[in-house]
Amino acid sequence: MAGNDQVDQDAIAAQWEASLDSEDPAQATAFMRTQISKHLEHYFASKGKPALAAKLSTEDQFPSITISPSRISELAKSPKRRAQGRRP
Repeated sequence: MAGNDQVDQDAIAAQWEASLDSEDPAQATAFMRTQISKHLEHYFASKGKPALAAKLSTEDQFPSITISPSRISELAKSPKRRAQGRRP
């Protein structure tokens, strides 16, 4: 019975992924642009250092489809922030 459950889950997952691809091409394009913008902002804020780029985050701004100098600035300052929930 467990083997059949796995096949059913795989079929459901495949159908779900296919529906995502075909639902709204404009939404998919905007999502990809947002991901590319986020990657570039992290790259510029870390000055090309992948290990540092992985640690950067923004708390005050949402990502967008354009590269934002203010997000880059916030990202560049983020490693210097104190961790949330901790007092100095």
